[in-house]
Amino acid sequence: MSSAANTSKRLQPDVNYETLKSSLATFIEKNAPPEDAWGYLLDLEQCSETSQLLALAKNIQGSSSGSLSRSMEDFLSKHNRQF
Repeated sequence: MSSAANTSKRLQPDVNYETLKSSLATFIEKNAPPEDAWGYLLDLEQCSETSQLLALAKNIQGSSSGSLSRSMEDFLSKHNRQF
């Protein structure tokens, strides 16, 4: 396998992580109440791997009520393959 192919395979998980992190940030900004969004975004900045993003998403889902919890369930379903 060429060096470029090896590099590409190593970078792919990072690309998925960055895309997922960006999607989660956008989701939080659009769906979380302003009083909660700031804390969630600060928690998001502390995440350094996909498993931490999943834990944060599940925490948001579990600690939120109403539409945010249902919306997070949809978000998790949509991005399930990336987790």
